[in-house]
Amino acid sequence: MIKKEKSWKADEMEKAINFKAIRLAWVFVQIALLVFTIVYTLANHKWDLISTITFSMAISSSTVFWIAKIFYTKKMTVGIEDEE
Repeated sequence: MIKKEKSWKADEMEKAINFKAIRLAWVFVQIALLVFTIVYTLANHKWDLISTITFSMAISSSTVFWIAKIFYTKKMTVGIEDEE
């Protein structure tokens, strides 16, 4: 007899831990990209392609984050009236 395994779903605590870990990793990457851009630019005394790429990565990922945050906030709060 073959035993079927139940599909596993994360509970609320695990979801909260994963969310905090992802958020911390995202903040670290943003800071690392910006610090790298500043240090690289100051060391070479010029703004070149590498500076542009790293700065663009930081800005574009922040833009995607905020657009997604606004989109999902509106999607999750549809039909909820303000109680105040």
